[in-house]
Amino acid sequence: MNICNFMGKLTRDPEFATLNNGKSVANFSIAVKNPNAGKDKASEATFIDCVAWEGTAELINKYFKKGSRILVNAVAKTDTWTDKETGKNRYKIKFLVQKFWYVDQKPKDVVYSEPENSEEIF
Repeated sequence: MNICNFMGKLTRDPEFATLNNGKSVANFSIAVKNPNAGKDKASEATFIDCVAWEGTAELINKYFKKGSRILVNAVAKTDTWTDKETGKNRYKIKFLVQKFWYVDQKPKDVVYSEPENSEEIF
């Protein structure tokens, strides 16, 4: 089963764009605190790259910024490409946000709607 839940803080403002096909997308990363982190500062958080589409992307772009706390429900997707310099295959895991929740207080003017079927993204 490919279902992931993460709660953390945005590490930067969402990068929002409207594509040529009219679909909107938001890319952002969240820092998730590791509960068993030791004295090593580098192990205190895991950084999760997230992608949201359409209405979900628009809401995240409008109401979240660097430092905002968020809870996301996502599915993992592996991006694959060939490095132009080395010719080697490269991989990166991103998490496609299906739903999200405000950890801090939800803005009063938000009306939530269900996201579109994520299979359209693939």
